[in-house]
Amino acid sequence: MSEPVRKRNHANKTSKPFRSIDLFPIWKVLTQYDQLRFKSDIRAGLNVALLAFPQGMAYAMIAGLPIQYGIFGSAIATIIGPLFAGSRFIMLSPTNATSVLLFSTFLALGVSDAQKLILLPILLFLVAVFQIVGSYLNVASLIQYVSRSVIVGYITAAAMLIMASQIQYTLGFRISGASTFFSVIQKTLENLPATHLPTLFLSLLTATTYILLKRFLKKLPNVGITLILMSLVGLGMNELGWSIQKLQAVTPSSWQMSIPSFDLRTINVLASAAMAIAFLCILEGSSIGKSLAAMSGSRLNTNQELFSMGMSNLSCAMFSGMPASGSLTRSVLNWTSGAATPLASIFCGFICIGLFLGLGQFIGYIPKASLAVVVVFVALSLINPRQIRFVIKTTPPDAFVFLVTF
Repeated sequence: MSEPVRKRNHANKTSKPFRSIDLFPIWKVLTQYDQLRFKSDIRAGLNVALLAFPQGMAYAMIAGLPIQYGIFGSAIATIIGPLFAGSRFIMLSPTNATSVLLFSTFLALGVSDAQKLILLPILLFLVAVFQIVGSYLNVASLIQYVSRSVIVGYITAAAMLIMASQIQYTLGFRISGASTFFSVIQKTLENLPATHLPTLFLSLLTATTYILLKRFLKKLPNVGITLILMSLVGLGMNELGWSIQKLQAVTPSSWQMSIPSFDLRTINVLASAAMAIAFLCILEGSSIGKSLAAMSGSRLNTNQELFSMGMSNLSCAMFSGMPASGSLTRSVLNWTSGAATPLASIFCGFICIGLFLGLGQFIGYIPKASLAVVVVFVALSLINPRQIRFVIKTTPPDAFVFLVTF
């Protein structure tokens, strides 16, 4: 056998395992686990859980779902995903981008709140199927052909729609019959005379508190601290006779199985949205994972990570969750907290469950206006002026694609 042929065969042998899918990679981690790794993982899991719990509520509100769906989705994805992931770099959970896409999907379909809860498990199941099948077809390698202009344009416009839809809660009234950005703005302006001044005051206080915490105490779980402080303020305002609308308390009985019920018409309606969410998850997860893997001098099997996303979304479909993708904030926090193995994510999920069981009833004290303000800040973080300037100034076709998508 000639030398070039021998080298080519050797390269094929060494690269094939990297592209293949391991059905249960966590077993390799467990066989080498020790006390030192456990301490690192439990510390990282706790840090991320303190961020994931309040963020989950915000993402559910962005998507127009009951807040417990964000909590359930965060717990399920962080427990199931690592069982099938090939690295410790990606923390799976609901994200702002997938929540925005879910919100726009339901908005385009014009479905009621009750219908959303019926369609969500079917949508998640389809997302999972696309991801699992795609992992075996090496679909993750196709993300290099996706135009950044399309993603930036879509996320920017959707973020503006999210912020517009939350204004009503920050002002203390509720609008109806609005399904587009301009109709939401119009309805909001028409209802301005109905602004509830105590709610407006609480919203402004929430925004001020959040900004100050983000500026001076960056390492603390600012979302959770803000909501706790505003809950106390809301209690005081109620004692003074100023009625403030609050979230609904969450109980363990609200966590139930949500088996998808299929019919061909519903699948046809949801298939394109499911494919878009699945593809966005690939884009988010791979970009985050590759960045962190490069920092550690490692490589990332993107198809293995896509497989773990698929299994997470399949589990979320069965247990009242939300679309799971790679979370930038949680992945970075997990990395900087010293996570040694994927078990850090599993610990995070179980801590989230513990917080839900222990604190679920106290969610009923959180003012809806305060969570709406947090959602506005989350949506605002999606708008990246630097990326917008980049895609507009790169080439005229890029600018055109961005503007048309927007």
